[in-house]
Amino acid sequence: MTLVLFALLSCQNKEDVLELQRLKKQELTERANIEMIDRLFKSFNERNIDVFKEVTNPKWQYFHPAINPTAVSREDMIKQLEGAYASYTKLSFEVSEIIASGNRVVVSYSIWHISSTGEEFKAFSIVLYKIENGKIIEVRDVVQKSN
Repeated sequence: MTLVLFALLSCQNKEDVLELQRLKKQELTERANIEMIDRLFKSFNERNIDVFKEVTNPKWQYFHPAINPTAVSREDMIKQLEGAYASYTKLSFEVSEIIASGNRVVVSYSIWHISSTGEEFKAFSIVLYKIENGKIIEVRDVVQKSN
């Protein structure tokens, strides 16, 4: 009886250890994902397109149904970012919150920019990022314009 009890406790401890290892791995992944997304937003403010290219998968897709009914490709987004960096005299992304769960990251942020014609734009956005193998593969964006 004692041997069976010991074996049962031993098995539970192994299961507990495996569960703790799984949770630790998930925590490290989520932390790395948050750091990557934070770095991405900082690069937007710095107008640094290289970080976007580094952290996105070549099959990356951006979904923003209010603006475009079809997904935007990585190449098209690079062109859009380059155009925005060239035409906006002022540009600011301010992250309010970043939350990670597994391979998903949710970001709430405000964006503000002034175009070369002087037109001001302000909005609040919530974005869902899907990450695979350390790269962003999919983005789903919902924007609420403020002005």
